[in-house]
Amino acid sequence: MYKKSSFLKMAIMSMLASLLIVRPAASVPINLITCLASEEDSIYKEHNLSAEYKLNQWFIVYFASATKMQLRPEYFQKICGNKSGNKNISRALLKEILTNGPTIFTVNSNENEAIKRLFPIDREELSGEVVRLFYQYLTDLQAKAATYDCLEKYIPEITYFSERFKFLESDLDTKNLISKEDLPKVFKIFTALDGIDEIYAKCTKDFAREQKLRRKADEAEAKNNN
Repeated sequence: MYKKSSFLKMAIMSMLASLLIVRPAASVPINLITCLASEEDSIYKEHNLSAEYKLNQWFIVYFASATKMQLRPEYFQKICGNKSGNKNISRALLKEILTNGPTIFTVNSNENEAIKRLFPIDREELSGEVVRLFYQYLTDLQAKAATYDCLEKYIPEITYFSERFKFLESDLDTKNLISKEDLPKVFKIFTALDGIDEIYAKCTKDFAREQKLRRKADEAEAKNNN
């Protein structure tokens, strides 16, 4: 089971305290960290320490160290605003980074080093770090399913990216595994993930049905052998 890192929490609280002194209360970086921390508490209370928790922790650690990166106000409202309706803040943030790239952040000379960790110098293609995060998130979601092919069965677009990652990773830079032409597929995946609980339920029924058929087949084989 995951345990909250007291060191991480102390570091975040220290950072927030310093930011509150030098920045207005409405500063976006403060709100983004607070938003992610609120999601962390919600996930932890629900004992949902799997894919969503891992994604949330990655973003908390990243933005705690990249304090000069700011979400543009419209994207902050879209991801964290009261009217956004997002139950999965980190997933919404990942989606915006994947589909809109660095345009969701304000950019000035002081942010160059921080933003380069997510995006390369030309800022037109996603960095390998973000793409790997996307693949790892999907892998972690699949690990929770009752059947080995659950997500690919009900979200077929995942198969496309899984095959690209498996067969092309050694030939292409990781950042090039998702191109602009692939964005419609990315959108479909995130739309489908809004119903992940229903997908898990379908896969559980599929597993039960497969088990029932297997038992019947075993019983029939046993009778034939007798």
